[in-house]
Amino acid sequence: MSAASALLLERIGAVTDEVDLDIADAVRTLLEWGVRHAHVRSIGDARVPSFSGETLARLADAAVALDIGALSPGLFKGSVRGETRQREMQVMLPESIRLAVDLGVPQVVVFGGGAGEPRAAVIEILGEAAERARAGGVELILENSSLCHVATGDDLVGVAEALDLRVVWDPANAVAAGDRDLVVGSRQLAYRIASVHVRDWHPDTGWRRLGSGVMPWRAMIGALEAEGYRGRYIVESHLPADAGATAWNVAALVSLLRSSSRE
Repeated sequence: MSAASALLLERIGAVTDEVDLDIADAVRTLLEWGVRHAHVRSIGDARVPSFSGETLARLADAAVALDIGALSPGLFKGSVRGETRQREMQVMLPESIRLAVDLGVPQVVVFGGGAGEPRAAVIEILGEAAERARAGGVELILENSSLCHVATGDDLVGVAEALDLRVVWDPANAVAAGDRDLVVGSRQLAYRIASVHVRDWHPDTGWRRLGSGVMPWRAMIGALEAEGYRGRYIVESHLPADAGATAWNVAALVSLLRSSSRE
């Protein structure tokens, strides 16, 4: 591997379960690719933080081998009121924060409420969650999802600005939600972005390998880099039936970053 490629790989990470549901195998594969940064969402059939003692031990080993930048427990994807709010705020969030602290992981990723939730309720719960995370020594990061109230780039800007949060910018989720100003959105969000999720999307077939959908990744990366973004791009393929998708996307992303650095 050339020194230039090694430097580019420092800008790239992956969600571990997109590589392998077995965390040890995911770590082994990522290191073979030269990727040393990851986010953790699921291991086996369990999601953060609901892991067995054995799985937690294996995750601790993974945190030694890889730089794990964030845990994603999938919080606040649905109702932000009633019993769901109570369970997520009183149980799932504190457990996720404790796990992040135990592993030395700096960030916990959350979402922006169900699609039908009022913005005031979303902002209220995220504000409370962010305060609890800060008190626990962890940074709360907001990700957009096509299934959530916070779906598009404009949604992400609005809520993140209101709460002074950093974000996971997922432009493929945004375009699936109807967003068509991805380059503009990338520019507007650049100074708030903690990491960028990378995959492709097509309106007829859904998630795709990079280069086979409609995502303007070259232009988005150019816009982000021009605005001073120097964070990581996290491959999240969403193609479990395509075993080679994540390896393909990592290689394609290296090529895109190489091209951007030359422009």
